[in-house]
Amino acid sequence: MGTGFCRLCLVRRLCRLCLVRLRHLRLCPSAWLTQPGLARRLFFSPVSGKLWFTVGLHPHDAGNWSAAAAQRVREFARHPKCVAIGECGLDFFKHPADKADKQLGAFRAQASLAVELGKALVVHARLVTKENEELFLREFDGLVPQEHAVHVHCFDDSLPLAQALCDGWPNLRIGFTGKITFQDKGKGKCIYFPFAATVRWHVPRCRLCSTATARRFC
Repeated sequence: MGTGFCRLCLVRRLCRLCLVRLRHLRLCPSAWLTQPGLARRLFFSPVSGKLWFTVGLHPHDAGNWSAAAAQRVREFARHPKCVAIGECGLDFFKHPADKADKQLGAFRAQASLAVELGKALVVHARLVTKENEELFLREFDGLVPQEHAVHVHCFDDSLPLAQALCDGWPNLRIGFTGKITFQDKGKGKCIYFPFAATVRWHVPRCRLCSTATARRFC
């Protein structure tokens, strides 16, 4: 109980210190592909003046990427309240790396659209291995100009990857969750999150931002 409370306090403290808080409402692809009126009603509702949104296809749904999905993302992205494309990217934690083609196709298309429209890019990356991190960096370097605004959502990969991203893209921010409070006490409990125990010491505070789900991971 005490440990959980301390972790929650630390995350809240970091939230206050960092630049951005991000919140999102997730609509599944079937909703915004087959029921575009649902999304339009949200964007033009009486409270829409207080809402901003991102639009994109999560890597879990990369199999739904198609010409129709691309057209719908482009349509929504042109809305003046749309601030970013995503979250999109690569997930090799839940999906095998040898079946990455669909994820790569969806990621490339959405990153290119973000650059074309001058929208920030929200990236989902769960890369797991050094080889996957190298693949991601090669793709990212070929797609995203150095000056482009990027939010890497719920980052939990390696510290070298975080440092490479911060060094190469000055307008990139790393989104943290409660995982950065986890520490490996020699029992292998940090194997999933090699980045977690070192992020708060080695990534400049000005490059961190709170992820909406930060408290859920405490």
